[in-house]
Amino acid sequence: MWSALARHWPAAVGAVLAAVVAYEFPNATAAEGAEQALIIAIPVFVYLTAAVLDRPRSSWPALGASLIVIFGFGTLGIDPVAGLATVSAVVLVVGVAQRLWRRRTTPATVQILGAVGFGTAALLALHVSPTLGGFLVGIGLLAHAVWDVIHYRRTIVVARSLAEFCAVLDTLVGLAVIALTVATMG
Repeated sequence: MWSALARHWPAAVGAVLAAVVAYEFPNATAAEGAEQALIIAIPVFVYLTAAVLDRPRSSWPALGASLIVIFGFGTLGIDPVAGLATVSAVVLVVGVAQRLWRRRTTPATVQILGAVGFGTAALLALHVSPTLGGFLVGIGLLAHAVWDVIHYRRTIVVARSLAEFCAVLDTLVGLAVIALTVATMG
């Protein structure tokens, strides 16, 4: 048992973090479910940063940097999702300037399209009705979990450990947000 846990520590950490996020859901509103859009915005930044740097190992430090950025925007009174989306857009521009799409080691066009798609879903979720926003976040997280699994299996763009962590976190929180949204519809 301990060796399995040691091998899959990212999944265990993802499950614990998902439990922490969902802990308040029994008394939450649909709007609070939609606010989980931040969990979509963070990997947009992380995956883009790792793709631009062309270093999968940079994904964990990029995750740490995203938390610092979120905290910084929060202290300035700036919506963290919008702030992180802005920083991600800067990273994307740097990637385009570096001709990211021409690299053979990183499927950059797919990363760019994924970043735009997931980033748009995260931003949109905060600007529509709470019910629609909750469904956007839940479905967006489940779609990102598939994205994580693909990256994990192919060992591309981000560290496998980060993809494993993200897949578990995204799946569990995505399902919890959808359940919360359905429960608050009545």
